[in-house]
Amino acid sequence: MDKILEWLMGLDITTALTTLGGLATAIGTIIVSHNSVKKSNFEHNDKIMIELENVQNSLQVVTLETVRTELNQAIDHNYGDEIISHLYSRYKMLGGNSYMTQKVKDYFENRVEEWEK
Repeated sequence: MDKILEWLMGLDITTALTTLGGLATAIGTIIVSHNSVKKSNFEHNDKIMIELENVQNSLQVVTLETVRTELNQAIDHNYGDEIISHLYSRYKMLGGNSYMTQKVKDYFENRVEEWEK
């Protein structure tokens, strides 16, 4: 750095300012280019994150539908209280709705009536 300053001091003012201006321009160009690449990477990463969220949402929907189907089958074919309870817990954990809640309640109410006979 000292050698650069000595060299700049040896130049006339116009040459020194031109050199410093060129250096500043070069550094600015590098920074802008770096920021553009960085921005481009961020935009690319944003697109990847959006796609990842879409895949995760789709996977959650498919998982919920699969558990709903399993729960319906378990109730319709009387797989047993433990299996139905387990599937219903998974269903609710995944954000399942009240339709299946009512179906599970009806199932257990019928089971209680059977036990009371």
